[in-house]
Amino acid sequence: MSAASARIIPSFQSVEGRIYLAYQRQSPGNGREKKPGNLADLLAGRPCDPRAFRRAYPDRWCEFLHRNFRSPLHTAVFFEVDERTARHWWEGYTGPQAWAMAFAISSVPGAEAFLTEAA
Repeated sequence: MSAASARIIPSFQSVEGRIYLAYQRQSPGNGREKKPGNLADLLAGRPCDPRAFRRAYPDRWCEFLHRNFRSPLHTAVFFEVDERTARHWWEGYTGPQAWAMAFAISSVPGAEAFLTEAA
């Protein structure tokens, strides 16, 4: 099986009320999987480009905050972060750490669908 025929599929899974990012390697055919020999093999066939997602994510997070919170102060109180962090998120300078995204997904209706759309 070539590396191009295998796909790595990201998904979010909830376990005991916590959200985890999981990857599943899907391969066509007999189900036997070849272990990747190098980074190029691992990345081949991915459904989205992680670098594009990383570039787009601060804007997506910023838009999520604007849709669901009244101000940077409201954001800071909800996530229990300092005002500077909330302001940087609000203005799109930075994105969140994983804990903040998981907290948003578990606390805000519709957050998972909005935040996990591919870039």
